[in-house]
Amino acid sequence: MKIACLPRTYFEDIRGTSVETGLLESNRVISIQSAGGWDSEPPFSPESLSSPHLLCLVFDDCYGIPDDPAERAKLALFTHEMADRILRFADDGSLPLLVHCTEGVSRAGAVGAVLNEYFNRVIGDHEDDYRSFFLQNRRISPNPYVLRVMKETLGL
Repeated sequence: MKIACLPRTYFEDIRGTSVETGLLESNRVISIQSAGGWDSEPPFSPESLSSPHLLCLVFDDCYGIPDDPAERAKLALFTHEMADRILRFADDGSLPLLVHCTEGVSRAGAVGAVLNEYFNRVIGDHEDDYRSFFLQNRRISPNPYVLRVMKETLGL
């Protein structure tokens, strides 16, 4: 399975164009937003938000569950349910997968890295796609909390 991690700006630049439409016809896209702030809305045209190839999730770029309940209440945490939704959305790996968050580095990097391992090593032996992921996504620095939850959910 071909997987790429991209910044939010990539999708903002093509919003409302035929490129956006074509991209959502030929790829599955996981869109990760923060719970609040300027990046809390998906960077897609209203028409594209109903695409069956688009999964929008909201969780913050935090590195674990804070001990303080007040701090915990301020965050949208990544959950095992979200990880399960991602796996079901990725389906059988027949379409390339694009994952984005604000920068395409931390949250998207964790999701992409785990799905790369799962689809290209565990489910099938796709060495070229596995290596290609790391060559094309050199900037990623996977969020350790998201990485852990994803791996637990997939049994890795």
